[in-house]
Amino acid sequence: MLATIKKDIHLRAQFEHLNHLKDKSLKSEMSAVILEGSFYHSSSVHCSYYSVLQLMKHFCLSENNITEIAFSSNKPQITGNHVYVLDEFLKLLDSKYVSSEDQRAFKRLVNDLKHVRVEADYKNTPCEQLVGIAAKEKADQILKEINKYFG
Repeated sequence: MLATIKKDIHLRAQFEHLNHLKDKSLKSEMSAVILEGSFYHSSSVHCSYYSVLQLMKHFCLSENNITEIAFSSNKPQITGNHVYVLDEFLKLLDSKYVSSEDQRAFKRLVNDLKHVRVEADYKNTPCEQLVGIAAKEKADQILKEINKYFG
């Protein structure tokens, strides 16, 4: 009996982080708005992108009913974490019978946002207000798509 209780507690602890990722996504989304309003455009872009990534990962874990450890252990070593999350999320979209064309459009949106995030984070150039606003709008579009299928 004690072993069963310990196992149950351990499993609950492993899955508890699912809500954390969803919460982090929402907080990243809100942070993007606050940062953009404060003219911290590159930080706003960063948060817009991560709000999308965190929500995709949340659904990869919750829809497959797996832990973060199990999810990460399935990742091929040569594949980056962000690419892996996107690829696994696209598999979920496929399981929801989302058309190949819509999946490609979704992937293109996420990769476009990722490209802007990489430039905002790592390029030695200023990030203009229009870039921050466009990134937030793109993230909103992606989040709306995610929630259409999983929300």
